[in-house]
Amino acid sequence: MGSALPVMSGREVVRVFESLGWEAVRQTGSHIIMTKDEEMVTLSIPDHREVAKGTLRSLIRTAGLTVEEFVAAKQLVDCGLKHSRADATDFCALFQGYLPLLISPPPTKKNKPHRKSVPVAR
Repeated sequence: MGSALPVMSGREVVRVFESLGWEAVRQTGSHIIMTKDEEMVTLSIPDHREVAKGTLRSLIRTAGLTVEEFVAAKQLVDCGLKHSRADATDFCALFQGYLPLLISPPPTKKNKPHRKSVPVAR
């Protein structure tokens, strides 16, 4: 079963790939071109507000990653951590059952615990 792809901008996609060792080498029009030393391929990432899910899936496949590895790398980038592909794979293995919880939407107002209002002394 594949992991759900998050909705991401082109700049967010670039940050995740940079954390995995890819380097932005140039920008041609609205596309950011990324390379990696040991890879024979380049990634052409559209610098759009929202990258289409099919385009993102194709970029992930071209980079030699799984969707789960990419989503795990995104979670680490969102936490401010820099990592390698091995770290993303370990993260996937460790939190495989928890990934859906990590990317699930925040609780609604109905689900929030009730807090009593406390009067403020003035």
